[in-house]
Amino acid sequence: MAKKKKGKVIQMLSPENYIKQKARDLPVYECWVNKSWDEDQLAHVIVARKHVTGNITFGAYLVDLKCLGVKDAFYWFNVPHFKYREHLDATNENIAIDLEKTSYVLAHNIIYAGIEFAEDYGFEPYKDFAVAKYILEEDSEDIELIEIECGVDGKPFYMRGPHDSEVRANQIIDQLEKTAGPGNYEFVDATDYDFHDDDETDDDEEIFEEESGDDDLYDLIEQWPLEKKVVMLKTILAEEDSVPDKTDAQLFYILIQSIFNQHIEKDDIKESSSKLLKQLRAYEITPDLSDEVLGLNAINQFGLDRNIWQDQFLKIFHASSDEVKSMLAKLKKLRKTMPDNPAVHFLDLFINRSRNYEQYLKKINDSYNKFPDYSLIKILKMSFSKATEYSSILAEGPALFFSHRKQIHEIELFLYLTMLNQLAFFNNDFKQFLVIEEIANEIGLSDDILELILQQNLQIKLQVILDLYYEENPHLDKRKTNSHSTVYQFRIQIKGIKKPPVWRQVIVPADFSFYEFHLLIQSVFGWFDSHLFEFSPRGIGSYPAITTNYGEDFEIDGETIEAKEMLLSEQFMTEKQKIIYTYDFGDNWEHQITLEKILKNTMPYVDCIAGKGKCPPEDCGGIWGYESMKEVLTNKDDPEYDEFIEWLGLEEGAEWDANEFDLEEVKQELRDQFQL
Repeated sequence: MAKKKKGKVIQMLSPENYIKQKARDLPVYECWVNKSWDEDQLAHVIVARKHVTGNITFGAYLVDLKCLGVKDAFYWFNVPHFKYREHLDATNENIAIDLEKTSYVLAHNIIYAGIEFAEDYGFEPYKDFAVAKYILEEDSEDIELIEIECGVDGKPFYMRGPHDSEVRANQIIDQLEKTAGPGNYEFVDATDYDFHDDDETDDDEEIFEEESGDDDLYDLIEQWPLEKKVVMLKTILAEEDSVPDKTDAQLFYILIQSIFNQHIEKDDIKESSSKLLKQLRAYEITPDLSDEVLGLNAINQFGLDRNIWQDQFLKIFHASSDEVKSMLAKLKKLRKTMPDNPAVHFLDLFINRSRNYEQYLKKINDSYNKFPDYSLIKILKMSFSKATEYSSILAEGPALFFSHRKQIHEIELFLYLTMLNQLAFFNNDFKQFLVIEEIANEIGLSDDILELILQQNLQIKLQVILDLYYEENPHLDKRKTNSHSTVYQFRIQIKGIKKPPVWRQVIVPADFSFYEFHLLIQSVFGWFDSHLFEFSPRGIGSYPAITTNYGEDFEIDGETIEAKEMLLSEQFMTEKQKIIYTYDFGDNWEHQITLEKILKNTMPYVDCIAGKGKCPPEDCGGIWGYESMKEVLTNKDDPEYDEFIEWLGLEEGAEWDANEFDLEEVKQELRDQFQL
């Protein structure tokens, strides 16, 4: 490192390296172990440490005290507290793992007793323990020793479970033959037996295994208390890396339906669905696209082969995400051939619907002004209607879009129902989802289109449930409940970095709290959210400071406002307003935030629309340290070059590119984190 920084202990950048370097400096927050660990000699241990921000770094260890020691180990770095609690809830819901709090000393002794016993017979801890062990204290005489019984009568006892392959089982037995010796260990092949008798099997599990019908499973789940349904749903959602089997998918679907239905008053749903069904049945659903939908007049002014154009239209409309690029090329040619065809304009809008929201809405308005009577563009336009227009759209029904017609294509019907779903969601008219679901099942759609609507409906219901149960926002009652509100366009730039500058341009709902804004800034720049932060007029030392409560040990002098309780709209009133966001009071990264635009009467959304420059690594010493690091990395002969490469966790031959910025990657990160 540069001389001025010699005395500073620098933290590694990756979660793994951070854990190795700094986890033991974090205070132990709490520890858990399953109640039956000593009887079963299979321990599920969790050790959690707390960051100053309130986030949690924790390790989970599966310890086989009979033979293999640490069979499995996981670690989670710097996760929000509510995510940590979700993991505990999901673990406790498993009937085989009934966790209870325990002392760190007992947790430590269980893990290291298992390791020591297993090592006597040549078994090493699971590979990820190489990192997860740093969440534990160093195994030294400073830790009080507790006698933990291992093995059965002092001998290793290996039970082959359902996840142990035959090859793995044979490897373990061969190892025991060498280290324990013939006759000095026990082996049971659990895959040869069914250990679940009628008395021991949980009632719910029996039905999952024995009953294949949706009705039986739905009836069972309907009898559960709401809290149990929510915990079970969170358990399934927590297993996002695994592919759900048929039973899990079925359970997932039924849980969403059951939880959602429990929150909806079903009065007048039948009346509403009957009315809409009657309106729609006034139209014949035709398999052929009409001239009107294809944008053709009676004399076919474009001189097209109608059948070829219909095939092209359907192919572009049904294009998968992998085909979008080639479809955009087709559209480019079609726009030259038919610049005034409304169907071409619609397809352009439809296939670009996931692009920048502001530009997309402008394109819809431009197309609608040009073709106000074209049904599909009109449907897209009305999907973004004001809350005050919602009731009239429902009252007028499909005639608002298909007047003077007797036939409609199922694509038109699909988009019409999709529009109603979208408007219902942003107007909190949750009953309408059930109406649309009933209509979709009754109207006679093709299987593919019906599946699209039902999947869309399910996703919306899930989003409603997530809003209800996932993150508690103390400012939620201040938020607007209609479909249209205000969003802000900010430019956020790290002060002092020039070659290249590091900045992001973001879109944020005005009803975001400053704490949510803090999380968004962390996400778009790539910070770890492992240090203190504040928003203040001119940086540290200016007030009021908008921050969050980190406890008595980290109080900030002067006037402070809780970031979770203040909305952006309460601070930002006019364009060009500025504020400083400071992250890490040691390195003192100051971000200049400028409100560039206030966009009114639009739906709330989150986006990053532009940016430049790679975010500096955490704990590199602020602006001075970062500039020094970049200078060293330009010269492979510099004596500190290898030290920086190792510290950054770069592989041999890799380089630190200060210009690196992947907009699509940042957008995806925001989509994952903020579901608006």
